[in-house]
Amino acid sequence: VLRAPPRVAAPRARLVTMSSTTFGSDSMQVEAGSLAMVVGVQIKQQKYKTLMGEWSLDDSLDELERLCETAGLEVVERESQVMQHPSPSTFIGPGKLEELCALASERGVTTVVFDDELSPAQARNLQEGFAEVEGGEAGAV
Repeated sequence: VLRAPPRVAAPRARLVTMSSTTFGSDSMQVEAGSLAMVVGVQIKQQKYKTLMGEWSLDDSLDELERLCETAGLEVVERESQVMQHPSPSTFIGPGKLEELCALASERGVTTVVFDDELSPAQARNLQEGFAEVEGGEAGAV
């Protein structure tokens, strides 16, 4: 009797927030070598500030990549978006969310790390967005 090999579900993207904020830090354990994507947003109104010592978006994402690597993640994708204002529901725009979901699925990314403060609602909505694309449940994101 031949049996088909057990079906292995594709890995689900996980959302990790790595910042100390008003809302606190959401931390989770990730497996060493997990594939990750870092995401940053440049808010246009902040682009023209002339304060000395501010980090550029690229500098900030470079630092975030190093933090991810220190945590044992392998960063395989780096994305950014320039916006006038962050979306109250998902922080990034709906088109960018679709793009990130497709990239995560295509590249096998299991962890998505945002380089900014996310509200609990934004984090939940992003998890649900990634879960919908992957065909999983929000808890599996």
